[in-house]
Amino acid sequence: MQSKSPHSRPTLFGLTLARNFGALSLSQVIARAIGFLYMIALARFLGPDDVGIIVYGVALYIVLTSVAMFGQGVFLSTRLGRSRCNADTVVSHSLAVVLAVALLAMIAGAVFVRLSEPDPKAALAVGLFVATIGPRVVAGWVRHCSVALEQAAWIPKYELAFRVSEAVAGLSLLLLGGGLLAICAVHLAAWVLECCFAVRRLSRVEGLKLHFRLDRRFLKPLLRASLYFTLSLLLLNLHAQIGVLGLRLLQPDSAVVGYFGIALQFITTVILLPLTLGQAALPALSRGYRRGGQGAAELVLVLKLALITGGFLAVLAHAYGASIITTLFGQRFAEAGAVLATLGWVLGPYAVTVLAIQLLNGIGGRGLATILAVVMALGQIVILVVCLPFGALMAATAALLVANCLGCLLGVLFIHRRLGIEGHGWWLRPALAVGAAGAVMWSGVLPDGLAAAVALAVLLLSTWLLRIFQSRDFDVFRTRLQASTG
Repeated sequence: MQSKSPHSRPTLFGLTLARNFGALSLSQVIARAIGFLYMIALARFLGPDDVGIIVYGVALYIVLTSVAMFGQGVFLSTRLGRSRCNADTVVSHSLAVVLAVALLAMIAGAVFVRLSEPDPKAALAVGLFVATIGPRVVAGWVRHCSVALEQAAWIPKYELAFRVSEAVAGLSLLLLGGGLLAICAVHLAAWVLECCFAVRRLSRVEGLKLHFRLDRRFLKPLLRASLYFTLSLLLLNLHAQIGVLGLRLLQPDSAVVGYFGIALQFITTVILLPLTLGQAALPALSRGYRRGGQGAAELVLVLKLALITGGFLAVLAHAYGASIITTLFGQRFAEAGAVLATLGWVLGPYAVTVLAIQLLNGIGGRGLATILAVVMALGQIVILVVCLPFGALMAATAALLVANCLGCLLGVLFIHRRLGIEGHGWWLRPALAVGAAGAVMWSGVLPDGLAAAVALAVLLLSTWLLRIFQSRDFDVFRTRLQASTG
């Protein structure tokens, strides 16, 4: 009998991992890119007030969707990834839980909208977004099943097909005289269609058979295991949407919500660059840490890359963010450009904070990850409320920036302590490099274009002089790349 090479299984696993996360990363890029272009078109047809209602409705139902999913992404990955012998029972119970929690989330959202929205048009528009929770949760649950089964190649195709279809249908209705409510209805219809196709695919292609003969002995541990993951995911999603939700609830101007929401969407689109690298590497980083291998070195490399990449993008946003927003969205959204110019500096801290929470969960620091998420969310809420009298946009921007800088600091300190790394230079040096570039941009001595060139030169020079990336970092990257490509 021919024996297998000792490296065949790790190589095969690396290839599967690369394909799985490549598909997920591509689907995220497609969704964000199409969504951003679609928002540009909507802003041209509608106005700041209607865009503000759309941004608020999406923010509200994304937070409720994270609750309705009830941590099933993590649960399915651990259970189905470990063993498929009981797959039908696992997915059936998981779907039953998701449907029940989604129904409760939709009811809670409808009641909240009814009590908090005095404008009937805005209430109906946001209500349509709340109704989207059900189909979006089921479609997302099917995706989690495929990821757990390592069959995620179809996800980008669905993302492209349904997001493009939604954009085309929405713009067609606007050309025919439709308005805000038509856009909200098209969004709901697109997710209903995707939900139907996704469930059909799960049974026909993946071969899973759903049933609802529930076993309490199986249901109880499922609920216990999922509860913690729900809290972590809720805090992460809530943190990203606090500014939008807070502005809508604390002040009456929908246009202000639209300005901040557009700038925030730009940030969350661009931030995919540093986050995709970390998300794709998380499973391997966790395994490396647990096996006593290069886990610490890989974690440090990912965080340093996130800080430097975020600083690079922040300089560009500071210099050109205002002109980009006005060029794409029109002069009516000039205030969103001013917000983006400042909010760009949240990119590095935001990326590091989210990565830190994910990494801490992956290396057994779930308590520290929860503390970090709670501190960020509460800090952002407090700063927003305290600073609101000085200006709504300024308050929301300052709250997000300060909360993420605090989260970044706590995140690197928690990881430093958890891994037992010697010295703090691994994160202080990148922070100093980004700070030097920021000082050039905020000094106001040079015109924005020239200041950006000087700031980027300072960032690159500081990276080299401070030896932020050393030869062993490139060795770690080369080793991981070889393991992922075989």
